[in-house]
Amino acid sequence: MTEISAAIETLERLLRDVLAEPPPSIDPDCDMIDTFGLSSVDVMDLVSQVEDTWDIAFPLNDLASIRTLRQLATRVQTLDGAQ
Repeated sequence: MTEISAAIETLERLLRDVLAEPPPSIDPDCDMIDTFGLSSVDVMDLVSQVEDTWDIAFPLNDLASIRTLRQLATRVQTLDGAQ
């Protein structure tokens, strides 16, 4: 399993924790906001869990450009590697 695949798997678990009714499967390339109807509170909850899981500080200005789990995983890997 690659690092990005492992990150996606972890992020999928975190996203499931945020969702009131998680689907049976999550496409890492689907738009999280449109597909799951995430509110701004849901997004901030997910970001908080990401920060705690990887012990990173996630720049909030990055959120506007991140729509998929794969994009989020890539950014997390970049931030994690910078530490």
